[in-house]
Amino acid sequence: MGSFLLFYYALLILGAIGVIFLSFHLQRNYRIKYLTIYFYYLIATYVYWFLVFILPDLLLLILKDNLLDRTSTIYWLFILFSYPVIMIVVYLFASFFLNLSLENIPRRVVIAFFTLYVLLGLWMIYALVPSTGDTDHQRLTLIYSIMRILSALIRFGVIAFVFVIVHRLKSKNEIRFIRTICIMYFTAFAVYYIFRREIPFTRTDLVFYLNPFLYFLINIPPILYLRGYFRKRFRESFIGQAENINFRRFFEKYGLSPREQEIFFLLLDGKSNKDIEDALFISIRTVKNHVYSIFKKLNVNNRTQLLIQAMKLFKKLSE
Repeated sequence: MGSFLLFYYALLILGAIGVIFLSFHLQRNYRIKYLTIYFYYLIATYVYWFLVFILPDLLLLILKDNLLDRTSTIYWLFILFSYPVIMIVVYLFASFFLNLSLENIPRRVVIAFFTLYVLLGLWMIYALVPSTGDTDHQRLTLIYSIMRILSALIRFGVIAFVFVIVHRLKSKNEIRFIRTICIMYFTAFAVYYIFRREIPFTRTDLVFYLNPFLYFLINIPPILYLRGYFRKRFRESFIGQAENINFRRFFEKYGLSPREQEIFFLLLDGKSNKDIEDALFISIRTVKNHVYSIFKKLNVNNRTQLLIQAMKLFKKLSE
């Protein structure tokens, strides 16, 4: 059982790193404020997830199981150490959603939010110190429940608020995009809170091991949706401006050959190397060589950067 859990946790940690890496590339490619906030939110989320759900259990796997009762305080110590992180997680989550709808968090609300969480944290320290070593942590359980309920109310409240106010935006696509993100997170957190097991954990309950898995899974659909949406949006934005672009001047300036020009248009249309091979009746190796040459001439590393760089260069040429 111990080896299986180590393997299980290792897979979850690698998956979390993959999600953060994907978010990093997303915000680096598009340079949009709320994507940067989302990137920091994911980092804070998985740090909290690791400190609360995974690290304590890994330590108890290394120790003996019969130490669990005598060391139940270890869970509360990790909760205490991770408490500042959960404040940051909830704040960044709210900030991400409000920036989606072009809203900013009022300063007085920020002050009230952090003041409330700091007071809860101090109360937790006051309750933890005299109960160290005990197996009964009723007051700590109460404080943690208040913090959990408060965090849940903030999450669901912000999601509901943003879902309603986005009707003010002019673009129907933007409204649909934001409301889809709201529905994804509302559903994910509803499922998470339904199946979640309270602290202190009972390791004999197999549902306990759903906690880290569900907390990891929450962010997968939204990050994949964000990635697909921005790829499509930038491509559609480019195609919509194509008739006003002087492609000949662009190709001459950056030295694209006739064949590279054909491949350039196919790349902007989202075609894969295989699609280009079939469309132009050339080998896949030739396609890759031309794609590499185009990337080099435009100083990019991938298709997303190619689209963004092309838009910038076209704009500069038209000035």
